[in-house]
Amino acid sequence: MIGYPFDSEVTYDEHGNPTWDRAVPSAPLRNLIKKLFTTGVMPNPSDNLQVTAGVEGMTTIVNEGFCVIEGGLKLEDEGKTMMHQAADATYDRIDTVVMRWNDNVNARICSLYVLTGVPSATPVRPELTREGAIYEIGLADVLIKANSTTISQQRITDTRYDAERCGVIRSIAEYDTTYIYDQVQADLAGFKADEEASFAQFVTQMTARITDYENSNEEEFTKWFETIRGILGKDEAGRLQNEIDELTETEFEHYHGLVAGTTEIETVNGVTNIDLTSSWGTSHTEIKTVAGVTTITETIAPTSGTWKYVKTTTIQTVNGVTTIKDSYTKEAKTNE
Repeated sequence: MIGYPFDSEVTYDEHGNPTWDRAVPSAPLRNLIKKLFTTGVMPNPSDNLQVTAGVEGMTTIVNEGFCVIEGGLKLEDEGKTMMHQAADATYDRIDTVVMRWNDNVNARICSLYVLTGVPSATPVRPELTREGAIYEIGLADVLIKANSTTISQQRITDTRYDAERCGVIRSIAEYDTTYIYDQVQADLAGFKADEEASFAQFVTQMTARITDYENSNEEEFTKWFETIRGILGKDEAGRLQNEIDELTETEFEHYHGLVAGTTEIETVNGVTNIDLTSSWGTSHTEIKTVAGVTTITETIAPTSGTWKYVKTTTIQTVNGVTTIKDSYTKEAKTNE
């Protein structure tokens, strides 16, 4: 574990040589800075360590500026003139102006250098050294034309913004969001499971209520029929039975959707409308969810009669408990 910097307390041996109790080599500090900033030049001002053509001869000038090289800091506080070798008589070549960090014991320096290219019919720029104790960043490539005696600005290619050769200093702000993603996925899976369980419970409750309703109506009808059967004659009972059978068949067809008709389903802005038109009448159902509450409103208007019937069902889940409420109203038909 490394913490840096701390003040060192100095003591001296019998010969007067100092000993520092918090002496730390440069590598830990560079490693700390490397975790904060990338290698490159300072982007502001725009001419920071910019390479321009020299005043005369085979020279270029590097402006003053600041850079970070693998956690090492370099401040060039004044412009520096760089000397280039004389041009080849036959072929062009490409030189590269670099800032070199040299951590070798016999060097321990960061300074500007010219990498001299190889004259060729198809010249290429020199490779940068980035191994061992040496790390170079390329500030500019300079085309040295054959037989030339000066360097013009149009022969200089600025490579400070080339991320492979140099780049600009950036603070390292990359985040590993894997844990957050996994947590969100787990929460979504849990929410989905809860909602599926709540819906299954809702279906079970609705099925039970429908079954209870059908059984209750059948029991009441049977009781009523047994009461009046004894007071009706054979003909009256037979006719009544036929009417009951016909009514039962009609209601069965209506209840189970066995009557020919047209159904239209449309969803607009999260609201689903289901409209059914048939010979026995019309049915309009509206389904919408607002603030976690689902409301189902069904309006039935039989062809015969002067009334229409409205059933409203609300479904809400709070703390894992699903509540279903029904309400019924009867309204007079209007000339809609």
